[in-house]
Amino acid sequence: MARRPVPGRAISAERFLFESPEMTQDPFSQGVSLIVVPDLGVGQQPITLVNWLVSPGSSIIAGERVAELLVDSILFHLESEFDGELERLLAPTGSKVKAGDAVAEISRETTSEHLEN
Repeated sequence: MARRPVPGRAISAERFLFESPEMTQDPFSQGVSLIVVPDLGVGQQPITLVNWLVSPGSSIIAGERVAELLVDSILFHLESEFDGELERLLAPTGSKVKAGDAVAEISRETTSEHLEN
């Protein structure tokens, strides 16, 4: 069954996520930021974290896709807003998450030389 576009929602999933990053600074961990699931505008529908595109210890750059989220047969890409190193995954592949859930930690105290390697 084909889905009809929602009036007033002409923005693509990729553009929506890129323009609405949901990263927050953890006040208890200096230099560590949290990647949280953004509000995808799907209400209470379950969001599945389908796949991690990076692994702990990986250097990532701002704008890089780090995970794939699936909602009602629509695949969204979760992108990093920061340069750094992926410290830890907080949600495993296949887990159900909701908007606002923290899914990973990024250490932002990585040198630019480390990012180039």
